[in-house]
Amino acid sequence: MKISVEPTGEKKQINGYHCQKYIQTMEMGMGTNRSVIWATMDINVDADVYAKFSASRLANHPGMEQSIDKIVHEMKKIKGVQVLNESTMSMMGQEMKSSVALLEFKEGKAPSNVFSIPKGYTKKAFGD
Repeated sequence: MKISVEPTGEKKQINGYHCQKYIQTMEMGMGTNRSVIWATMDINVDADVYAKFSASRLANHPGMEQSIDKIVHEMKKIKGVQVLNESTMSMMGQEMKSSVALLEFKEGKAPSNVFSIPKGYTKKAFGD
């Protein structure tokens, strides 16, 4: 698996946020995923924690866990919080498009029960 993140220098405003454009390319055994990412520095977050969080979302995909350090390194190139991510996955002659957008951001305390383990929960290994 190969991953690269390249800043384009392009800037625009999205949903009131001042954003910069990045191109993320992931080459995997079965295909390539190309993402256009718009990120903002208008939201104050810990950059290292956010890069690890972003990388952890990718690490759940089979085969990615071996590349987590490289993923974190590349994700740190994205300055700020992702406001819009438009991805195109090409695999075995097919193309799939998806997008993820930041709809709302607000600071505050989360209710204590949001971190409670649901009744009846049983721990299972990934893939079971």
